[in-house]
Amino acid sequence: MEKRHLTLLQKTVFAVIVVALPLIITFLYNYKKNTEYIKGETLVDLANTELVYEGLIYQFFEKAENRVQDFSSDGYIRDGTQKILEGQKSSVKILSDYISKNKLNYPKAIFIISDGMGNSVKPQKPENWYWFLSVNCIRHIPKKSKFYNLSDFE
Repeated sequence: MEKRHLTLLQKTVFAVIVVALPLIITFLYNYKKNTEYIKGETLVDLANTELVYEGLIYQFFEKAENRVQDFSSDGYIRDGTQKILEGQKSSVKILSDYISKNKLNYPKAIFIISDGMGNSVKPQKPENWYWFLSVNCIRHIPKKSKFYNLSDFE
């Protein structure tokens, strides 16, 4: 049996292949497993997100239904609507005032953290708005709103 003599280059290439082949196989195996895992987790996340949005939609419809029932069971609104349909123009203002006072729920307080530099807003009840500003700029804050500097609370 004759001994085969390999050159240094051939020995180096062989050594690189022997070392790299297990690394490549391990990489491909882990890549496949990780891809399957990520796909599975993504589907679970999408299913959970879908359930949340479905719940929000049901909540919206339930709230709308409750509001419709509230309006339809209120005799004052029914009578006022009937008067409007009969042509009594003065009933529009009376009914509008009644709905604004008794049926529209406006929060007692609204808290905003801002730099005061954004677009101006025109709230319905600016006295219920509390602004916490990161810089001393009150250019876009509605009159009657209360504002504070965040630096005062550090």
